[in-house]
Amino acid sequence: KSGDKRRRHVRGAPAPCCVKYFLDNCLSPDFSKALKILNAPLQKRPDILHLSELFERNTPDEQWIGELAKEGDWIIISSDPRIARGKAERRAWREARLTAFFFAPGYADKGYWVQVEELVRWWPKITDKVKTAPKGSGYLMPFKGKEFRDLY
Repeated sequence: KSGDKRRRHVRGAPAPCCVKYFLDNCLSPDFSKALKILNAPLQKRPDILHLSELFERNTPDEQWIGELAKEGDWIIISSDPRIARGKAERRAWREARLTAFFFAPGYADKGYWVQVEELVRWWPKITDKVKTAPKGSGYLMPFKGKEFRDLY
């Protein structure tokens, strides 16, 4: 039914050994598709999904955060480090203990190809960092930067 906020079923769930990445609505759904293609040659391919593949596009942040927290082990990629500023979102984020990587403010204002370039440039660093990142940690990816900045 229209406006239904229930989670959609996604075929081909990842193997339990694999990392699951979730790109929120601040990033293009095309980015998750591109990352899947770029990761195809890897032996242990991560599962990379966009919000729109799991939820309705207008799903409130605190709702999808809570749903992903129930499954655990999701890595969030976003260009909105302010996502946890609202009271409800902040509470949901703390309780969820999801690890997140945020592009710095201004990323969303860059042109499409600049965004693609930054995502691809940061991707190997993200996949390396998740191996050692404490659950529930958050990192900022400065534009044209080389190192993550701890957010929480």
